[in-house]
Amino acid sequence: MGALNAAGPANCMSFSKRGMDKYDSSIQLQFRLRSSKFHSHFKAACMKKLFSAFDLFGGGKVYEPSVPSESPVTVTSFSQPHVLQTRMKEEKLSHGGTVKASLSPVRLDMDHDGVVMYFCPMQSVQILEVIAEGDGGNIPAQARIEGLSIPAGYKSGLYELENIELTSNGTILVKATEKTRWNLIERAVPID
Repeated sequence: MGALNAAGPANCMSFSKRGMDKYDSSIQLQFRLRSSKFHSHFKAACMKKLFSAFDLFGGGKVYEPSVPSESPVTVTSFSQPHVLQTRMKEEKLSHGGTVKASLSPVRLDMDHDGVVMYFCPMQSVQILEVIAEGDGGNIPAQARIEGLSIPAGYKSGLYELENIELTSNGTILVKATEKTRWNLIERAVPID
């Protein structure tokens, strides 16, 4: 028993050191990936499913983050507003214009930073009503969101965002209205 106890801490120390080496390597890899053009693709792939490393009986449980209470939706530098800009140009919208529209599909990702909306899968902007005609100028390249929130219990996935107000003056503004709704199209991560 004494020999086992004497060997125990040495084994724990060597295991911890190996674990720290792997941790340091992981941090270095993350730094390299963030500085590369592939970071957004890597982040999207890695953040889709989180596996439990300590599940002894099932080989890992899938954890799909969901929103515990109503949460505001944001955009980041990886949200690809140029896709929204392109779809707006296809609908003959211009700078200074305001419309009520539906965007389909947009991707919502829930993670520790909150709820982020991505325009990359967007195929269409459906114009529901023209509020103000544009001045013919270029549509801005940046986008921001005002008043959009996701109800509790929603999960990451592709959604049709219905009845929003879309304005292009200085930045593209995606603004919630009293009739704004999120309709789930499909899961972003199929469960195997």
